[in-house]
Amino acid sequence: MVPVREVMESSRLTRGMKEEFVVILTDIAELLRFSKGENVIREDGRDRDLYLLVDGKVSINLFVPGTLDRMESIVTLRSGQLFGEFALIDAAPRSASVRADTDIAVYKFTAEKLIQACENDYEFGYRLMQNLAAILASRIRDTTLLVRNNIVW
Repeated sequence: MVPVREVMESSRLTRGMKEEFVVILTDIAELLRFSKGENVIREDGRDRDLYLLVDGKVSINLFVPGTLDRMESIVTLRSGQLFGEFALIDAAPRSASVRADTDIAVYKFTAEKLIQACENDYEFGYRLMQNLAAILASRIRDTTLLVRNNIVW
């Protein structure tokens, strides 16, 4: 199993963080396993936890409007990638479902513990949110390129 520190570094979650901040995140991380086909997150769910994929692949899925239970996969994530950050940041219901495409291992960062750590140390909170913002910005840029390519072609 890949150590949580190594996976956090590859995900950019700990970029620019002091060692003490990395220790805080390491202490919060909880290793969970899911079997192929299991849902890790359900669209419209109210939980706010953040996940870091350690091993395996997951699909981000959206319900298709006008159907009872049809879902469409919009992206596949692999080891070292985060998911669940939207709900952590804005406290809105989950915008998509996440399903294990293979047996997976994830590190779960409970929202309550992350928020408490941010409130206990504002510099930690700033660094964490700065890194999450950078990850989100990168995803938005990738999405913009995909949309642009679909418009052009």
